[in-house]
Order: sequence, then structure tokens, then C-alpha cells
Amino acid sequence: MHTYVSMSVRMRDGEMLPDQSVYIMNMAESVSPEAKKPIIDKDLLLLTEKDVDPSLQKEQQRNVEALGWAVCTQPSLSFLFSHLSGWNTRPSPASVLATKKALWHVKVTAKPLKLKKVRGVPVLVVWVDVSYQLSLREGRLGWEMQILNQEEVGDLERVSEDNTVVWASKKCIRKLRSTTIIELFAMCDGVKFSFIMFNLIKKLWGVFPKVLVVSDSQPLMNQLTSRQCKSKPHQQAELEYVLQELADLGATVKWVPTGEAKADTGSDAGTASIGGDDETVVDVDSGASGRTAREAAASSSAAAASAPAATTRTFRRRRRLAEVDSDDGADPNFEPSSVATPEARKRKAPRRFRKNKACEGGNCVYERTMNCPRCGLNFDVEI
Repeated sequence: MHTYVSMSVRMRDGEMLPDQSVYIMNMAESVSPEAKKPIIDKDLLLLTEKDVDPSLQKEQQRNVEALGWAVCTQPSLSFLFSHLSGWNTRPSPASVLATKKALWHVKVTAKPLKLKKVRGVPVLVVWVDVSYQLSLREGRLGWEMQILNQEEVGDLERVSEDNTVVWASKKCIRKLRSTTIIELFAMCDGVKFSFIMFNLIKKLWGVFPKVLVVSDSQPLMNQLTSRQCKSKPHQQAELEYVLQELADLGATVKWVPTGEAKADTGSDAGTASIGGDDETVVDVDSGASGRTAREAAASSSAAAASAPAATTRTFRRRRRLAEVDSDDGADPNFEPSSVATPEARKRKAPRRFRKNKACEGGNCVYERTMNCPRCGLNFDVEI
């Protein structure tokens, strides 16, 4: 198998080890002493136009291509691969050096991906996390998925990296001022991809797996509990979509304490970066790939004990379409009261109420509903 795909698979009793060690060792055979130094924040800074050298494009793409194949068994490499691949068409001497450092880093830290046997009803654990740069109003989101035994999920502090099956890291292309919104986007991406793994597990095990989504954002947990984006109302539809997908999965969302300073306050003034400096982005092993959320779960038991009440949110799985469309027990003579007679429609017609002066300009779009978020319930004068 290694001859064709540069990967070997070792089988043990109850274990499978996909291994790319031979390929990884060969891809970093000849590197300069400079490339053997650790990756620092300056290696990952944005390039300026004067630094771009088109003649280095082939070398840049060759190195990134090697990283792209190695990331198939190295979850910790997802951030570096995603970040460095953005320079493929605009390389510079600094970006080429960064890719060489990344290749050497993989050679030093690479290990086989370990997949263990799961007994009983499997649990799909989805770790989501983000990083954020206040100065650029940009963020990077990532997620990882594991298939674990129910006993392991009971103690997230001791969960290892085994049975990690899917991982991803990508840049958020939108300009945002809130880390909570980026956390919401990360959860949205992770939950959307969860359906693929959910259906795969259902076919392999023959049962509906349990789904656990893990985040270290308390403001996001508060939004999921209240079902409202109060600070960012324009993202209400995004929140409702996430709630809908979580309900379809029957997922449980759990908050874990973070062990490092991250901008998770939910305020517009929050700052964050993966490397600790709001001008740089560097953390090879986490890089908003979901790893920091896992480390946060093992950071502090005391913090978890003193966490707010809204640390876990469980969503009941929706009924399947087959159940919804079933005619069993349906009353063939049922007729909705709202369309029974013209008199009924007239009686139930919405009443109009005087607009409250608290609304800007006196133009209240909620004048027919009596639940204007700006005016409150002060619609007591009928027109």
C-alpha cells in the first residue's frame, strides 16, 4: 500500500495505525540549518507586495503539496497547511522558508494516527475552536471529530487524540468585531459536516450515534440557551440555523474551561491571537484546529466545577420525515380552524395598534405583532 499512496496501515488487536512516517522522513531529507529552527510568529506574518517573488512559486507549491498529503494522518498540521497554502500564488523567500520549517516540524513530531475499537453505542465528539486578531478583524476557525466510547465522554479531561477521524482549519473571510460570532461560524461548519459522520456511523454500527459538541465559548453557550443574538441581531438567522441542525442531530453542546487567555468574552473590545500577540498567529499544534478546545477540557477540573449553569445544552432529535409524513392516526375530517369559515378568518384577523413613539422615526415594523423588541409590549391603544 505504501508504494501507491505513501501510507502503511498496521493492524493490531482492536487497533489500526495509518502511518506515513516513511513518506514524511523522505520529504524533509535535505533542509538547511535555518529551516530546522522552530517556527516563530514572524514566519507566519502577512506578506507585502514588495516581498513577492514569482520565481519561487514552484518550490512553494511543492512544499505545500507535501504538507497537504502529510496532513492526512497528522491533525496538528491542519493549521500550518491551511495558512501556508494561502501563499501558493504569491510566494516570497520568507514563505518558502516557513514551508521548509513546517516540513521539518512534521518530520520531528510525526506519529501514526491511532484508531481503536469502539464498543457499544459510539459517541461523535465535535471539538470547535477559533482564533481572532483584533487589529485585522480577522479570525480562523477549526474543528475536529472523534468517535469515542460512552465511558470516555464522561471524563473529557482524559480524552486522548486517539480515534480522531476528521479535522479542518480555515480562515474566516469576513471582517468581524466579535469572537463569539466566529465561534458561531465554527460550530456551524462543524455541525454541518457532522451529518456525514453521523450517517457513516449509523451504517457501520447500525445505531444512531450520540453527538457531543464541545466549545470553550461561554457567550456562545448563552446564545444557544436563550436562542437570541442580542449583541449581533443580524446573525440571528445563523444562530437559528445552528439550533436547527443541532436539533436534527439530537446533539448535546458542552462548555469546557479554557486553559489559556483567549478572546471569549463576547464583547466587541475582546482581543485574541493563537500565539499570544494580537499581531501574529502561531501555534503549530492548535492553530484553531480544535486542539485548544481539547486541551481546555483537561486544563482545570476546578474551573469546570465553578462554571455557570449553562454549560450543557441538549437538543432533542427531530422526528424523521417518515414519521412526520405518516398518515397513521390522522383524522381525515380535520380542518384547520383558521380556514374553516370566512367568519373565523375575520375574527382571527390581526388587530392594528398605535405605533409607540419609542421606535425610531415612528416607523415600527412590528406594529401588528405586539412583540416589538424595541418598544416592548406597550401596544395598548387600538386604532
